[in-house]
Amino acid sequence: MERMKSLSEKRPIIEATLEGKKALFLLDTGATVGILSKGIVKKYGLKVGRDFGKLVGAGGEFRAKYCHSFATLRSGPVTKPITQFLIGNIDQVIESIREQTGIEIQGIISYPQMQFAGVVIDTQDNSITF
Repeated sequence: MERMKSLSEKRPIIEATLEGKKALFLLDTGATVGILSKGIVKKYGLKVGRDFGKLVGAGGEFRAKYCHSFATLRSGPVTKPITQFLIGNIDQVIESIREQTGIEIQGIISYPQMQFAGVVIDTQDNSITF
């Protein structure tokens, strides 16, 4: 297992790659789906799919599309793909996280994604293992 520290003491935020480029993600144990910001589609060259439908969450209500891109966690020689993202307008969440931590995230990794990839958050020392 590999261990990495959260980039923030206030929220579990990690660095990963998205289409080969650095991206920052909030690990959200309350989220049921992973979301990427629609604002990064062009910058990251994301592969957008068909309409998913309406989502309702802490960031409000919005429509989402399927995303055929995935993120990769890396620590030393170990890599772990994180799949099954949707794309939507999470600007309110991004702004809230930026206000709390000073960090601008590009997406949210959900609890089911963490379970599937074997990602564990240790709240005692603010570390993430996978």
